[in-house]
Amino acid sequence: MGGAETRSREHGSGAHPRRVREGQRYFPREGVRREPLVVRQVDTESARARTPGGKVRTLAIDRLLATRPNGEGAYYRFLGWQDRPRGYRTPLLVLDVLADERCVVSLPEWDPGRPIELPAALFPESMRRAGARGSCRANLGSQSVAGLSIHSAGETPVRGGSREARSPHPAVLAVGQEYRRRSTGSGALRIVAVPPGAPVVAWNGRRRVRISAERLLECRGDGMGRFYEYVGGGVRETRRALRASQGKA
Repeated sequence: MGGAETRSREHGSGAHPRRVREGQRYFPREGVRREPLVVRQVDTESARARTPGGKVRTLAIDRLLATRPNGEGAYYRFLGWQDRPRGYRTPLLVLDVLADERCVVSLPEWDPGRPIELPAALFPESMRRAGARGSCRANLGSQSVAGLSIHSAGETPVRGGSREARSPHPAVLAVGQEYRRRSTGSGALRIVAVPPGAPVVAWNGRRRVRISAERLLECRGDGMGRFYEYVGGGVRETRRALRASQGKA
């Protein structure tokens, strides 16, 4: 395999993930409990992560995956992967096949912009061509190409992980969504009713309040809410409301 050249990115993190997977490491950009988090379990809409002290926290998939216009995480900074010598099953793309029986490949979950040279013998015949897609096992927590210890390449699909990210701010309002007012930065507002043509009804922890639907939905140039920050919840109801707004059953 190639030399032991290391990546210069901090923590070897690479690009912000498109899916949440077990073993990924994140760091919250805001809040009072800011400490590294390692994802231990991924469900449909949330992930459970563990702190260095052993505490388990539940995190919303959309907030983990939300990005800024420059591609960095909006709410969480991606720190890379936990070291795992036996490797993670990860997607692999063959970029080129060289004359000296070597293949140039890319591991998008490690560093999508970094080509890696490997002996063609590591791949089945069906993958020894430019454009071939498959997977392999690799230690994505490694800082160097040598430390990846790539093996078990084949056409086996990668299973598990979350769905891909949606827009960081909802396009429609739905019961169960929770928002935080940007002007104060505290207190959650949970939508309990979305009456047509009228202000939204939300629970602020003490009583029901009415909020302008337009202000809840208005976004800044970076795709985040201008007046209210979406903090999670109401995922299934949001899907239903989105389908209804698009005229789908």
